[in-house]
Amino acid sequence: MTYHPQKITAPDGTALVVITEADYLALLDAADIAAADRALAESDFTIPSGVMDAMLAGKSPVAAWREYRGMTQDILADATGMLQPALARMEASKGRLREATVLKLAKALDVPEWALKPAD
Repeated sequence: MTYHPQKITAPDGTALVVITEADYLALLDAADIAAADRALAESDFTIPSGVMDAMLAGKSPVAAWREYRGMTQDILADATGMLQPALARMEASKGRLREATVLKLAKALDVPEWALKPAD
């Protein structure tokens, strides 16, 4: 059987399309791949294997980069104007960081912003 997306008009006039979950997930994957390709095209920056290994082992990107740069939490906290306990909580968390925080950390760690964002 061939699947055909359904087109629906919401009460406010917005046009909607219903697709299968598999098609939706494929679109998400394609968007992620396109975003990664754009990031690589815009920069010759690469992630060292030590940082990648640390992240694959479960460390947050911030902790992995901090350790790779040879910084303590105190040093990084001072460089960003944060308190060390807040940085420790941030490194332990799997949540998203505020954009302003990412900017400060990226500058202090000398990495592009995208390098500090966790993989989904």
